[in-house]
Amino acid sequence: VLACVVLIACFNVTNLLLLRATSRAREIAIRLSIGASRIRIIRQLLSESILLAVIGSILGLTVAQAIWTALRTQNFNPEFDIGLYVTAAMTAIALGALVGILPAIQSSRAEFTRELKDGGATSAGKRRHRTRNVLVTAQVAMAMILCVGSIIMTRSYVNMHRTELGFDPADMMMVSAQLKRPTYSSIEDSILYADKGLQSLREHPGVEEAAVSFSGILSFFSLQEELRFHHSLEDIEKTVKSSSWFTTPNLPAMVGVSVVRGRNLSDDENSLQNEILINELFVSEYLDGIEPIGLSLHIQTLKKWMTVVGIVRDRSPLTSFQELKPEFYANYRHAHYAGETSFLVKTKGNVKQSAAPIREMINRIDRNQPVSQSKYLPDLMEERLAGPKSAMIFLTLLACFGMLIALLGIYGVVSFSVAERTHEVGIRMALGAGRNNILHLLMSQGIRLLLLGGVPGILIAFAITQGIPTEMLYKLTPRDPISYLLVILLVSLSGFIACFLPASKATRLKPMSALRWE
Repeated sequence: VLACVVLIACFNVTNLLLLRATSRAREIAIRLSIGASRIRIIRQLLSESILLAVIGSILGLTVAQAIWTALRTQNFNPEFDIGLYVTAAMTAIALGALVGILPAIQSSRAEFTRELKDGGATSAGKRRHRTRNVLVTAQVAMAMILCVGSIIMTRSYVNMHRTELGFDPADMMMVSAQLKRPTYSSIEDSILYADKGLQSLREHPGVEEAAVSFSGILSFFSLQEELRFHHSLEDIEKTVKSSSWFTTPNLPAMVGVSVVRGRNLSDDENSLQNEILINELFVSEYLDGIEPIGLSLHIQTLKKWMTVVGIVRDRSPLTSFQELKPEFYANYRHAHYAGETSFLVKTKGNVKQSAAPIREMINRIDRNQPVSQSKYLPDLMEERLAGPKSAMIFLTLLACFGMLIALLGIYGVVSFSVAERTHEVGIRMALGAGRNNILHLLMSQGIRLLLLGGVPGILIAFAITQGIPTEMLYKLTPRDPISYLLVILLVSLSGFIACFLPASKATRLKPMSALRWE
């Protein structure tokens, strides 16, 4: 991405220098005719390019420093690295010298006779413009690549932001305890701790609902379990892997994992049943054609057979950073291992006002066990969106920057073409050409460059975006046709405007003024 932006900027500067060299062709020819050597001309033009790079580096680093200062005021703490600044400045100056070489060499090859004639600068023909046209088409192609990536990431973020969670996180919070050994060396001790916490929370007047989990249903990681069952259609015993969640029966529904078939886990603590719930992905991947309700699954680590009593919906991607996997849910009293003991609480009023008393209530169970700070679910959901949001903003800004530079390149080419062909426009208008004819004539060059760069740009973008990891996209594929259509419409409209603005100026010229242009 950064390489595309740097190349777009370099090509644009090279193009501007080529245009400037064309306008100075007569001056260079005079210098050469009175004895200046080609090396002297090249050295002069290179020094001008390097000076521009130095000024640009100073401005760029000043803006970077301002951004760094602004981030620090917003509770970010980016590290200041003088080495990075020096490297960026030296790279910019080196690129300034590099992009100035081609225009300098081309200018030093001026033909005395042609350039010293009146109108020589405007009669050089197509060969003079070939290099800058290639540079503009390359800019358009790379800008298309950036735009495709940006649109795909933006649509993925919008899809994720609009996804239905299946629950309202507004008045919900999480508090977790990491139980230390040897006090809690057995699973029975951890279950006792969880029971005390649940009882305290449910007795609190400000708590509407409380649940506990040994797996942390909103955590980043889940324990993988091996299960085996008899596949009746294939008449074999099959072994599969699934993520496991050991929770209270009410916790899945609290975070939007509602039962879509069958029933929920039994809530009778006195007669605990060997029951589990499985998600829809588990059914589609492992049980295609098999009736899941009532199926017996043997969980290796528990060394017991469990009966499927219900199927729950797949979790929202915002409740986990992981890719969606087959999952099963069992009562926390069946757990064979207690990781982080997480309490999920839904309050009756403002969750932030209840956070401190609830955390203290958990802390009183055992003062020797560390209790985490309260995590508010709305904040947690925003945190889960932070990664896709940052990627979207980063790519969009770079795509806008790249596209702006590419459009400026097209605008510059068409503008220079208008200036070069002013005398020709005057002759055509004097001979009866209408404004539409002139507009079509001048715009056709820019539109041709747009097509020559846009078509390969789309094809290259199609190939590159196939490498985007699927977990970075939500309800979208790298081949999404709507994204490509949006990019084509956006670039076409922007390119049309970039061609139209300078070309429309030529249609307002008076024929006599145009004929006297040179």
